[in-house]
Amino acid sequence: MQRLFLLFYLSYVFTGYAQDSRLLEKNTAIFLQFVSTGRYEMAYSMVDKSSKTFSDAKSIEQAWNKIQEELGRFKNIESIKSYPDTQRSNLILSILQFEKSRLAIEFVYSKPTNQLSDWIFLPAPLRDNYVLPLYHEPNAYTVQDCFVKTGKYELPAVLTLPKNVKEKVPLVILVHGSGPHDKDQSIGPTKIFLDLSIGLAKEGIATLRYYKRTYTYANEMIKEIKNLTLQEETIEDALNAIELCKGFSTVDTSKIFVLGHSLGGVAAPRIAMQSKNTAGIILLAAPSRPLEEVVLSQYEYILGLDGIDSNDQTLLATIKAQANNVKQLQSSEDNLSLPLGLSAQYWLDLKKHDPVKIAAQLSIPICVLQGENDYQVTMQDFEGWKKGLAPHKKSYFKSYPMLNHLFIAKKDKSTPKDYEEQGNIAFPVIQDIAKWVKRQN
Repeated sequence: MQRLFLLFYLSYVFTGYAQDSRLLEKNTAIFLQFVSTGRYEMAYSMVDKSSKTFSDAKSIEQAWNKIQEELGRFKNIESIKSYPDTQRSNLILSILQFEKSRLAIEFVYSKPTNQLSDWIFLPAPLRDNYVLPLYHEPNAYTVQDCFVKTGKYELPAVLTLPKNVKEKVPLVILVHGSGPHDKDQSIGPTKIFLDLSIGLAKEGIATLRYYKRTYTYANEMIKEIKNLTLQEETIEDALNAIELCKGFSTVDTSKIFVLGHSLGGVAAPRIAMQSKNTAGIILLAAPSRPLEEVVLSQYEYILGLDGIDSNDQTLLATIKAQANNVKQLQSSEDNLSLPLGLSAQYWLDLKKHDPVKIAAQLSIPICVLQGENDYQVTMQDFEGWKKGLAPHKKSYFKSYPMLNHLFIAKKDKSTPKDYEEQGNIAFPVIQDIAKWVKRQN
C-alpha cells in the first residue's frame, strides 16, 4: 500500500468535466455494467475490433477477474467523468470501488466511431474533501480568469488580487512540483496553491496560479516524452506567466516573484536566470540534492515504514541501480533503466543544471523555507541550500517544526497517508512569505 501512495504522488491523475463527452460517459457506464455482471460478449460488442487490448470477450473476462483477484469483489462505480480539455476528449476516467481498494480506469475511445479501443488501469486519485482554511476571508480578494500562453499551449490561469488596495501590489507566481497538476496543486483533500492565494491576498499580495502543461495537454506530452525536459514541462510556461503578469495594471511589475514548490523549487533558479523580470524567488521544500538521490531516499523511507521484506529489498536494489545509471548517463542514446520512467533526455537536463549553483549566481533575493517533518525533501536538502548559498548576501532561510512536505502541521511522523488527510498550509508560512516579499526593494 505504501508503494501505491508513492506511485500516486509521482504521477497524479485528476478528473474533470467536458460538455461534448456525455455519450462516451454513457458508453463507459454501459460497458462497466456488462463487465461487472459477467456479460462479456455484450461488452465486447462495444469495442473497436482492431484493438490490440480487446482481442475477444475472453480477454475482457480475464482482465476483470485479475482485478478482482487483487482488489476483491467489485462493489460500485464511484464516478465516471470526462476530462476538462479538448486534448483528451476521447478519454473517460472512471473510479471504481472494490472490497480492498479503489481503482481508476482510463477508457480510450476511437474517433470518430466512439468505440472503445483500450482501458488503462491507474492508481485512484485521493478523495477531494478540501476545506477552506481558517484564514480565508472571502471579501479580502477578487479573482480574474486568464491564460498563460506558450506557443500552441494555452493554460487556464487565475489572478488573485487583494481588495481595497489603492497602490499597485507585489505578485507571486506559483510553480508546481512534479507530476501533472491543476491550478490549485490539488493533492487529495489539499490545495496548497489555493491556500497560498487566499492567504497572500489577505496580506496584500497578488498571486497567479495556472494549470500545468502536463495536466492540460497530457496526451501531447506523452507523445513528446522522449524529448521532454524540465524546460518544456515547467520553465517555459513560468516565463510566459511572468510576461503575462507584466501586463496587469494592478501589479507592481518591479515586484514579480516566483515561488516554486518541490520540483518547482528546482526550476525556480532557472526561471530567474532566464528572466530579467524576476524580483526574487521563493523555494518551498525544494531539493538541493540530485533528484535520483531524493527518489531513492523516498523509497527507502516509505518501504521502511512497514519493515523491509525480500520484495522490498528487490525493489530497492532496482531503484539503486537506476539511480546509479543516472550518475553514469552520458547521452540520450544510452539504453539504461532510469528512475520514474523519465527519459534519458530529462535526466541529462537535470544533471546539466545544478539548482544550487544556479541560484548562487543570481543577484536577486532568495527565500528558502522547509518543513522539518518532510520525508520527501528533507532537512538534508535544506542544509544543502544553506551551504550552497552561504556567500549569497540576499538569501533567507527558515524551517518549521511539525510541517510536512505540503507545509501542513502533523504531530506524528509524516507518511504517505498524509495525502489522504485534509489540511491547509500553515498561516505562519504565508505570513513569513508576505513579510519577506514586502522587505524586498
